[in-house]
Amino acid sequence: MSYLDQIDADYPADFRPGRILWTDPDGSRGTWTAPPGGDCPRLYRLRVAPEQLAAWWTSRINRFAAPPEVTVGPLETPGLAGWLVSQGYTRSGHDLLMALGVAGRTSPVAPVATVTEVADADTLYQVFMLASLVFGDDAPAPELSEFAFQAMNASSTRAFAVADPDTGLVVASGAMTMHLGWAYLWAGQVHPDHRRKGLYRAVVEHRLKAAADLGADFVATHANPETSAPLLAKAGFLTIAPIDHYRLNTPWAAPDQVSGIG
Repeated sequence: MSYLDQIDADYPADFRPGRILWTDPDGSRGTWTAPPGGDCPRLYRLRVAPEQLAAWWTSRINRFAAPPEVTVGPLETPGLAGWLVSQGYTRSGHDLLMALGVAGRTSPVAPVATVTEVADADTLYQVFMLASLVFGDDAPAPELSEFAFQAMNASSTRAFAVADPDTGLVVASGAMTMHLGWAYLWAGQVHPDHRRKGLYRAVVEHRLKAAADLGADFVATHANPETSAPLLAKAGFLTIAPIDHYRLNTPWAAPDQVSGIG
């Protein structure tokens, strides 16, 4: 079985704590976000027959309180990208699905920093603030960190961080979600003032070893082709498939409430 087949066999709609997942009988999958999450809902699999796209969209759209971001890759409905464009969506991002076998792995590089597991909500809040700086997202409300920390503890997600030895503040971090036989790496980030010091690779290698220790045969991740993908390729990752993301660029008539969650 290929990496792509294994990922698809055990692939939730989203990996972030606080999101609520749904699945349709046709295999379509997505999320909506309960307060205090705040992120836009997402469609990570849309698998209806091409001729049924319009009917599916009309019948299901009331489950979203905001326009969902839609992922388009090799596992979604053929022709989905063109149909989304006809509905007012535009491509908002492009990344690469990459994978690496880790069974029995030992790190090939000496660690340049101490990587520790995030063990409290205050540290997780620092991770969120770092993400806000690195990715330009809105700064989260402090209470979100406690909510997310509890959700993370109740799931198979773990987060790891590197603290500046002088200030004690988080300057690099990354998360990992375990699945059946594999692990998903996500949210890898380094403070702009601390780049080119090997911290990104250190957090990656720590998660690779952690995944192997937990029994993963391989890990997978989505990588920016211009930034993280070249670094991951140097660590041995292979590109599995290109992935595009689409967002609505026209006014949204939001329903009165989210419903129809299945």
